[in-house]
Amino acid sequence: MKKKITALVLAIGLLLMAQPVLAQGEPLPTTTIPSDPRGEARGGSEIKVTFMLPSYTLVIPKTLAFGDTFWVKQQHYTKDFEVSVFGMAEDALKLGYAVAVKTSGSGTGGAYTLEKGTGGPPIAYTVKNGDADIPANREFGSFKTNNMPQTGTVTLNAPTDSANVGQYQGNLVFSAALVPPTKTTP
Repeated sequence: MKKKITALVLAIGLLLMAQPVLAQGEPLPTTTIPSDPRGEARGGSEIKVTFMLPSYTLVIPKTLAFGDTFWVKQQHYTKDFEVSVFGMAEDALKLGYAVAVKTSGSGTGGAYTLEKGTGGPPIAYTVKNGDADIPANREFGSFKTNNMPQTGTVTLNAPTDSANVGQYQGNLVFSAALVPPTKTTP
């Protein structure tokens, strides 16, 4: 019986010691400023704040390889791709942050064109996000959640004649910018 009472007292003691201290919040450090002979006191409090932007990672295709294909006059060739964003803090997303992604090409003025390495006329391509045509230098999509890919499609036209067959290349350029929320408090 003595062992049971000792064990009970020990258990209660451990429980009481394990209880967290009441959360009173830490008091702010203070500075005391005595009044001067005229009965006045003046001092200052330093104010600090750090404003920051959330980081994120843009995920784009490394290549959009159409591979080797036979030339067919007036043929259209398509390739699907996905774009997504991940790694943005959930708190930032809840505040309303988004990532706007624009697309452009490597042609003059950002035009969607592919160049033939040995010269000749470039061939144009188009970009879509779902069913929406995306003009060059315009927004492809806005991302407001992590890991929610949007599917795009590149459609290119075959060279106009067989004299211009060969390898064409260029870049589909993705540019992302953080879109901050508007005022969130009254």
